[in-house]
Amino acid sequence: MPSRQSLPSVTLCCVDTRHADQAWYALERCVTRFAFKGSVFFCPEGWQPSGTDLPDITLHPVPPLQGIKGYNRFMLSDLASHVTTSHALVVQWDGFVCCPEYWDASFLDWDYIGAPWYHGGSHGSVGNGGFSLRSKKLLSALETLNHPANEPEDMAICVTLRPMLEAKFGIRFAPLEVAQRFACEYGPYRPSFGFHGMHNFAHVMNHHALQMWLDKCPADILLSKPSRKLAKALMRNGRVDEARDLLRRRIKLGGLDMDHLRLLFRSLAYGLRNMKR
Repeated sequence: MPSRQSLPSVTLCCVDTRHADQAWYALERCVTRFAFKGSVFFCPEGWQPSGTDLPDITLHPVPPLQGIKGYNRFMLSDLASHVTTSHALVVQWDGFVCCPEYWDASFLDWDYIGAPWYHGGSHGSVGNGGFSLRSKKLLSALETLNHPANEPEDMAICVTLRPMLEAKFGIRFAPLEVAQRFACEYGPYRPSFGFHGMHNFAHVMNHHALQMWLDKCPADILLSKPSRKLAKALMRNGRVDEARDLLRRRIKLGGLDMDHLRLLFRSLAYGLRNMKR
């Protein structure tokens, strides 16, 4: 393993009982770049990683999370007890460190940083939880609050509960310019410390890495809307052959429908455009 930058005040955390292999890949991409104080994967009971052995990552089996509500409950109520450092870096299967050189120690001055959300074509508030930095102070405060039952946990933190978190607990949310350097999700892609969203694989994975990832990808992800967004992002980036390969994988699993036909015609248009350049 190459030399890694030490982050002694950060615990790397991932919670996933559905796509454990893909979550493990995201964790791998993080721990090969940084030496965290601790790395914990809250994984399915009985699951073990295949391939690379990463002793830095502790497996913590948990019962199957009941959909988004189960995930929200864990993140808002249970995560704090597993974090002893000043901060936790939270990742999901579709987000990880991509530009380690963008790490800035001043990120630790904030209690919450996530990729900015887009609203109506312009940057909105901070931010997305799929790749986010959260302080122990924030996690402990969340344990004491009632949480919205049907709201994604990052929306609960950054929108619904934010006024109370700021007023009662002194929680500090990173400003937009800091969040933009920390992570990217939607909008024009820009290099940042990390990212969230399968469509951004078109920017952060080379051909070999992407093909290896897709070879191990389960059907529910391949046939998902994020997979469709990835195909379109590959086309926009001039990676038309890779987009067509992804479409072939989707068609093999789900059949040829009108949506796939439209995407195939779109890939032809992008291919012709690239030939004229």
